[in-house]
Amino acid sequence: MNTRRMMLLGLAVAHAAWGQLVFMRPADEAPITGMLDVGSAAPGDILDTGVRLRNLGSAAVILSRLDVVGAGFTVEGKPALPFTMAPGVNADFRLRFRPNGSGSYSGTLQANTTTFLLVRGTSSAGLVLLRDGLPVTNERTLEFGTITLGQRARIGFVLRNDSAQDITVRQLSVSGAGFSLAPVPLPSLLHAGEEAAFELRCEPLRTGLVSGTMQLDGRTFAAAALAREPEAPDALIELDPQAARSGKQSSLRIRLASPAKLAVTGTLRLEFTPSVSAGAGDAAIQFLANSSRGVAVQVMPGDSVGLVLGKPDVAFQTGTTAGVAVFRLNLGTQERQVQVTIPPEAPMIDTVKLQPGQGSVEVTLTGFDNHRSAGNVVFTFTDQAGQEFPAVSAEAGPAFVQHFRESEMGGMFRLTARFPVTGDASKLARVAVKLANGIGAGAGRSE
Repeated sequence: MNTRRMMLLGLAVAHAAWGQLVFMRPADEAPITGMLDVGSAAPGDILDTGVRLRNLGSAAVILSRLDVVGAGFTVEGKPALPFTMAPGVNADFRLRFRPNGSGSYSGTLQANTTTFLLVRGTSSAGLVLLRDGLPVTNERTLEFGTITLGQRARIGFVLRNDSAQDITVRQLSVSGAGFSLAPVPLPSLLHAGEEAAFELRCEPLRTGLVSGTMQLDGRTFAAAALAREPEAPDALIELDPQAARSGKQSSLRIRLASPAKLAVTGTLRLEFTPSVSAGAGDAAIQFLANSSRGVAVQVMPGDSVGLVLGKPDVAFQTGTTAGVAVFRLNLGTQERQVQVTIPPEAPMIDTVKLQPGQGSVEVTLTGFDNHRSAGNVVFTFTDQAGQEFPAVSAEAGPAFVQHFRESEMGGMFRLTARFPVTGDASKLARVAVKLANGIGAGAGRSE
């Protein structure tokens, strides 16, 4: 073979790119040499150790295998294979140790066919945590289920020494708002075969999912509960009889079937659907406590009624529009509602004012028409001598239609009519007015 050719070939090999996979510790990125000792775990517990695989070479490597051979060990959270690792790229995963009994465990962690790492762990008979006579491991969360606020749930445990030697319980604690242990006699010495009972308790401080952690000599157990609002006694919405009439200030009361044992909060909403098509809704239909259609309801222990701003009676306005009002109560976990139909009525005339002028007289009347169909108006004047003049009829339907279409005040109105007068208008003493709508006629007179 040509010597020059051999030298060139050797030079090419010397500069070829290559890859190198190395197992490292994620915390300090130090290469793991020799053996990885994951520590000790109780039988059935899970002990995860973070491991990083890095390509320290100058060429990409295709990772096609990443597993562990050995009882008690598995690889968790590894990337989907095959996985291309460019120079400097990491692949992080967890080496899981789950012994099924006491003893020493060993295995081999392997990446592709070139990178190996010996692993080991131990498990010894000692303190065994029991629930309902069965061993408890940290693989599953300690579930309390659903707990009502103000109440306490308990999980009973027995701690047993299965070893042939006395064992001191160095740590038994819990963290998380609402979680506690009872009793907690620490340090506690358990002789061989001896047992000690204790409780893990949960008394939630808020609704929703609550979680905690119990620590037992280095073992960690997750705990969880779902907290809900307490159920209030059956509630009944009692309405004042005047609630079924327009133009009234009425009230209701939220009465409980029995005194409440716990504090409960809720809301009361007023929903209104008009039965007339003319114009918009009626903003005057509202609670007086806050001038809105929603109020907060509170029940304290011992209360037999729901309170709004500390008062048992909830005042509201019925407005000036025919329709259906629905009072919807949400108290704790229960929903209640009561429906009130406000029927259409003839116009209601509140005031009539007569104002004589020079050669004319002006009549102003105020009131409401909850049917919003007012039209014909009849005026009958009487002078100071008691003489009654012929009635004057006027069709005000178009004016009312326009008013109700543009007004935001429900069925309320203010009507002004002017009449020419021959003679001395000041001699007119009073006027009677009749206003008709699609339901009937309302009447009123000046003072």
